[in-house]
Amino acid sequence: MTRAVKGMVLAAGLGTRLRPLTDIYPKPLVPFAGGTPLELALANLAAAGIDDVAINSHYHPEQVARLVQKNPMGQRLVLSFEPELLGTGGAYPPLRSWLGDADLVVLNGDVVSDFDLKSLLDRHRAMQAAASMMLLPTVIQGESSVFHHLGRIHAIGKTAPKAATQAGNFACAQILSPELLDLLPKSGTFDIVSKGYLKALDLGWSVAAEVHSGYWHDLRTPQFYWSAILALLRQPDLCRTIKLDQLRQSRGLIPLPDANGVLLPNALSTYNHATLGPHVVVESGVQIGTGARVSNSVLLPGAVVPAGATIDHALVGPGIHVTLGQGD
Repeated sequence: MTRAVKGMVLAAGLGTRLRPLTDIYPKPLVPFAGGTPLELALANLAAAGIDDVAINSHYHPEQVARLVQKNPMGQRLVLSFEPELLGTGGAYPPLRSWLGDADLVVLNGDVVSDFDLKSLLDRHRAMQAAASMMLLPTVIQGESSVFHHLGRIHAIGKTAPKAATQAGNFACAQILSPELLDLLPKSGTFDIVSKGYLKALDLGWSVAAEVHSGYWHDLRTPQFYWSAILALLRQPDLCRTIKLDQLRQSRGLIPLPDANGVLLPNALSTYNHATLGPHVVVESGVQIGTGARVSNSVLLPGAVVPAGATIDHALVGPGIHVTLGQGD
């Protein structure tokens, strides 16, 4: 009998490296081409048939609570507010009774990707795994390696095991079984690797790995955020695979960028003969003055571009003007 599955989106972090955007928004609710990373995570879970989803919160919790109330994917959402941050492992014990005997598919709310969650679930079930990780094919500098071979994780850390393995990086998508969650402390602040994964590996439990080689972006800094946006503007089909077009259409927005890589709020948007492009996202509620020129930039909700102004390689919004590097 196949075990039930529930979902969770981690949305409690402070997002300090993404300032000044996170002075205004929690990182999972930073405007992202007409959607937000949190909504895209919910859409990905819904596409995998997961209707029961928990979301934790801490920073700007009222904004997360409003999103839960709107419930954009029509799921059964549960909000878990953390007065103090509980870490990557401490977020789960408060939800243990809600989870019951289901497996838990967990996505970080600050990553946008075209994850195939059904494939990860299939591997998790086939291996009867205690936990499963989606991995990137290479290791991000400064982060711990996840050593895997033939779909199974053998070690996590800085030192490779003796067995022949490949090193990958945790891609911020995972499945946790109730058995693994029962290994965790009952409360407190702690991380899931030391208190969960490493314990499971020491016990000889099966921990599965699925390598993801597609679109994946961690919105850790304004430049990383821009790289994620730029990839969408250059490859419009990605809007479909990450479920962004579905979200935009549900709001009456244009689903894909035009041939010049410009993504406007809707077909009726007019901007007084301003020149837009290449590679521009205009969010809702933006004002652009006559004769302005905007290129390689994101105009966040409420942005005002004066007449005749030139904006290039920048994130612009109320009280926000971040200059971006010329590359990705």
